[in-house]
Amino acid sequence: MTREQARLFLVHKKFLQQENKRINLTRITEEARMLEEHFWDSVACLEQGRSFIGSTLLDIGTGAGFPGVPIKILFPEIQLTLMESAGRRAAYLRQLVRELNLEGIEVIQHRAEEFGRNKGREMYSWVVARALAPLVTGVELALPLVQVNGFFWAYKGRDYQQELEEARTVIARCGGLLEAVMPYQLPGESIHRNVLVFKKEKPAETALPRKSGMPQKRPLY
Repeated sequence: MTREQARLFLVHKKFLQQENKRINLTRITEEARMLEEHFWDSVACLEQGRSFIGSTLLDIGTGAGFPGVPIKILFPEIQLTLMESAGRRAAYLRQLVRELNLEGIEVIQHRAEEFGRNKGREMYSWVVARALAPLVTGVELALPLVQVNGFFWAYKGRDYQQELEEARTVIARCGGLLEAVMPYQLPGESIHRNVLVFKKEKPAETALPRKSGMPQKRPLY
């Protein structure tokens, strides 16, 4: 990490701490935990998964900018899109982008279902989702946005196997295949976490994703 990248991480952290007093962005307020559970968690798997990274990255339900903004800081050549459906959080993200003064970041206020049914469909080489939804829902939201031969990274906890089993049908219908599981552990924690890497092998069925709210209300088990 360069000195400039370290400075940008500090800007992001300070702005998050400041704005979290006004907006509900994170329940983690203790600084060490914030650094571990947001910043480090976002980028812990980047080295082992470097070959999966494409030029266009979409972060679905990014909230306070995780994992997209830390990834962008480390790999500034990536064209990053931050998607957030909540208006106040989207406004926070636009101000964060101005604070960081980084080029190649777009903030869009959309629901993933509608974006994936229209202009965002199969537009991105790399999509990430962290703390978004159970995998059966997250796959339906994310994979239709991924280009064929692109990748979806799902950030999950240690016990992801049940979620994966429940999502097998929708993974196939969305053209995906589980290519890798990248395990990692946060500094100072005994909790193990994983990034599940799905490759988009063929286009998603035209009916997917379903209309807004349906993937959450009626998961395709």
